[in-house]
Amino acid sequence: MRQLFRTILVIGDEPDKIIEKYSEEYKVEPHLFLKRSEAEKHRENHIRALSEMANDDRISDNKKDLIKEYIEYLREMTELDYFLEITNECTYDANTYDAYTTKNPNSFYKNVRSPQKVFEKSGEESGFCNPFKLYDDFISYSAQKNEIDWNLNHLHNQEIYKSAWELVVDNREPINEQEKIIKDKMKNRIKYFENFKTKEEYVLYSTAFWTYGIASADKYEEIGMNNETDIKWVCDFYDKYIKNLDENTRLTLYEVQGLD
Repeated sequence: MRQLFRTILVIGDEPDKIIEKYSEEYKVEPHLFLKRSEAEKHRENHIRALSEMANDDRISDNKKDLIKEYIEYLREMTELDYFLEITNECTYDANTYDAYTTKNPNSFYKNVRSPQKVFEKSGEESGFCNPFKLYDDFISYSAQKNEIDWNLNHLHNQEIYKSAWELVVDNREPINEQEKIIKDKMKNRIKYFENFKTKEEYVLYSTAFWTYGIASADKYEEIGMNNETDIKWVCDFYDKYIKNLDENTRLTLYEVQGLD
């Protein structure tokens, strides 16, 4: 589930500061990027990692060819040229020539966008990130947990997905016009349903509230970071990150662009 654009849920009362903390644009105090004396070792490790990628069956042949070309390029460079190329945005210690950077070592995304600020300014909703549905038909991209109508945001409309499973996987006959439409649209997607162990898992995955990543003042986590499957991330999201929060906790949605 690698995505170029992603939705991040921020937990905490200063969401702008929290979302910035894990952004590529966030500048930190200068810290060591690479010692001058370790440039050759770094290049060897770089080539080794790329060589492993070039042998990965999950990567396309075109990308493998590009990786191999880059490996040859790195091998042909002098050790000094390699050091200067990979540290071209760094500053250098006047005595040791070690390279220092202000880049955020804990960056996971870039180009942060706040749909809430746009909504407050123009009333325009995001075309990518769905707002929270609040009580009394209000919506917002930032709200306290107890202001959010979770019956409309989490596990809503489950009956439709239960029917879809039964119609396609169990091959049940439709009982009304809506079910006929569902079966007609989904009947060729049996391979998709095979990703799920049970009907309950499919329904939960299809109706659960979740975001690609979650950020708090203490940590950032996203899909795949802890080696769990995309399905497990989605199905566990509410219970793991939201269920036990204090009711007055602020939750804010942001849109970001991935680094990969």
